Parts: sequence; structure tokens; C-alpha cells
Amino acid sequence: DDLSSLINLIPIGDIAKKIGVDEGVARAAVAVAVPAIVGGLAANAKDKEGAKSLESALGHHQGRAPKKLDDIDEKDGEKIVSHVFGSKKNDVAKAAAAKADAKASGVDIGAIVAQVLPIIAPIVLAFVANQFAGQRLARREG
Repeated sequence: DDLSSLINLIPIGDIAKKIGVDEGVARAAVAVAVPAIVGGLAANAKDKEGAKSLESALGHHQGRAPKKLDDIDEKDGEKIVSHVFGSKKNDVAKAAAAKADAKASGVDIGAIVAQVLPIIAPIVLAFVANQFAGQRLARREG
């Protein structure tokens, strides 16, 4: 459910125009890229150093969810993707693409996912940061 609300925050139409693909293709790419990023963040948080790094990144992105494409810092997105996936970015894109919706048939959805990852990474991180902050606040009040 949370991933659906997160995906709804992403300006898919604008992304489609930016990378020159049909909106259905962009939607399919975003639909598999979002869980890939969230899963990568969770995997990185499993060790102490990764958890500390993630907490720092979440603090930096809390309350800073970009609402439109012009507000997205793709260089920051590249850093996020690089940190989350390392040298496996293309492998992750291919694996995510294998799960993509059939609407994306006829295009190299792996390449589209690879293009989408740095665009949506700052949105995903801000969303997770705000969820994390909300949970911490609820624990303090509870």
C-alpha cells in the first residue's frame, strides 16, 4: 500500500517526456524501480555501517520530497543509486525489468529502468525518510 502511495507521488508523465518513452512504459519502469530501491535500502540497512549511513541519508532527505521533475536533483539521485546498488545498478535494472508490466513490451525496459532510477531515487528516499520520522515520532508519543 505504501509503495502505491509513493508511486502516485512520482511525476510519471513528466518522466516519460524527459526520457522519450510512452507513459505506460515509464509507469511500468517506475512500478518496478521503486520496490528495487526500497529493497536496496533495506538490504543496506542490515549491517551497522549501512544502517548508520541510511539514517544519515534519511535525515538529509526528510521533508524534501520533490513534487515536480524540475525539483529533482538527478546528481543526488545518481549518488543514491550508486550507494544503494554499487556496481550492480545495471543488474538490478535488468532484474527489475524482468518483473515489468507487459505494457512495456517492444522496448528495452532494463535501459528505461536504469534511466528512471536516478530520477526517482530522491523521491523514494524523501518518502522513506518521512515514513521513518513518522514512526519515530509515534514511538515517542506512544
